[in-house]
Amino acid sequence: MKLSNHSVYCIVAATLQLRATRRQAPITYKCLAEKINLDTSGHFSLWLSPLTRALTKLDAEDRQRNRPRRSSLVVCRKNGRPGEGYWKEKKTGPTTKPGKWQILAHQKEVNKVFNYYAKDSSHLSAVIVRRLASVAAQ
Repeated sequence: MKLSNHSVYCIVAATLQLRATRRQAPITYKCLAEKINLDTSGHFSLWLSPLTRALTKLDAEDRQRNRPRRSSLVVCRKNGRPGEGYWKEKKTGPTTKPGKWQILAHQKEVNKVFNYYAKDSSHLSAVIVRRLASVAAQ
């Protein structure tokens, strides 16, 4: 079954919020794609595209509501940091080469996400139930 963009977004948002509440280590893009049943057997651009759209929408929602970026919990397997799109959206740090500043900025954002959602965990169940219900209704 092919998921709609909205379904992918809802599942990604709920998954990352749950990881944040549990203070779980960041997850790779491919593991997240597999977790939400995207077919990762083909070229990575085929499964990364819907995931990227969902993460971009999630970033916009977090920014609008003054929340730390849950997308910081998704990283590249190769270097343990978010991909290029994350840094373009963040608009911080040097625009030259990635480096130590990215490691520090990423860890700082992950800690903000953990701290924010740890105190918001009582609200988590209701949010996840609403999001998953909206997916099931489609």
